[in-house]
Amino acid sequence: MADVTIANVHKHFGGVHAVNDVSLQIHDREFLVLLGPSGCGKTTLLRMIAGLEAPSAGEIRIGDRLVNFVPPKDRDVAMVFQNYALYPHMDVAENITLGLKLRHTAKGEIGSRLTAAAEWLRLDGLLERMPRQLSGGQQQRVALGRSVVREPKVFLMDEPLSNLDARLRVHTRAELIKLHRRLGATIVYVTHDQSEAMTMATRVAIMRDGVLQQCDAPLQVYRHPANKYVAAFMGNPEMNFLLATPQQEGGQWVLSGEGYRLAVPPQRGAALAPYVDRQVWVGMRPEAITLAPANGAGFGIPAVVDVVSPMGGNSLVYALVNGEEIVADVSSDLEPALGDRVTLAVDPSRIHAFDRESEIALW
Repeated sequence: MADVTIANVHKHFGGVHAVNDVSLQIHDREFLVLLGPSGCGKTTLLRMIAGLEAPSAGEIRIGDRLVNFVPPKDRDVAMVFQNYALYPHMDVAENITLGLKLRHTAKGEIGSRLTAAAEWLRLDGLLERMPRQLSGGQQQRVALGRSVVREPKVFLMDEPLSNLDARLRVHTRAELIKLHRRLGATIVYVTHDQSEAMTMATRVAIMRDGVLQQCDAPLQVYRHPANKYVAAFMGNPEMNFLLATPQQEGGQWVLSGEGYRLAVPPQRGAALAPYVDRQVWVGMRPEAITLAPANGAGFGIPAVVDVVSPMGGNSLVYALVNGEEIVADVSSDLEPALGDRVTLAVDPSRIHAFDRESEIALW
């Protein structure tokens, strides 16, 4: 296996700056997920690692080898595309093993790798079928199998689970984690689905408009987002935001907004001191909010219940605060009625704050 080094890489398509000065060290045997919405540059970056696009500037290395001008076939990488790219005139077994045959792999080795991949991907009974006889999900599994049997230095995966049904997607996520552990593979995986990133990644790299926003372990990114964009993107439902002003009341730091007050832990005071009497963005994860009876005083956010969505063991409560919607993820034992006036109580240790202009996290 090998590490991948991306140093100050740019990619221009005419007047579009698709990848903007991205530097990233992908460690040997790491499962790194490139995460972001459509058009953020994640697939373009993956294609440059594969050799399907050339960087406009910067360097890409696989191991110690500079690969900017190395053809894709000589990079020892395997790519799984979102569109399956199967040969329609070949059956499943032939599609999976074609790359091994072109590399003159021993026949016995080809057979053992095919058997292992077919068992893992639940393709045992489909090896003699043609692509047109398969469902979309089955075709995607064949494309995965073609990549797996090659055992390359680096696996590159572009939203490979997007066409699987929900149940099979969950199963295949778990199997990809096992594959990573078994092969000790270096995997670079592109997705817009933050739940895939949270469950599979060693580290997640979040992109926006071609710029790398943050790269860290999934829970570290979730708990300590670098900016408001990352905070909103990592989470479903996403983080709630309100504007508030930091103040000191009797030695205690407080965030005051229109009709509400939130307590802040003393250790956050140093970060808030430069923002006294200036508005900041306050971020609150839905699971950091609980419901309390309307009290009209003290700390909390007065709100009116607008929608209640039972989820089983928990419920999502959508409440209106001065016309803004706030989502709380609470126990289903709480059953507020539509129109109820409640107080949203926020765990002070789980409050986030961001500069209003730059949107950089204050802690």
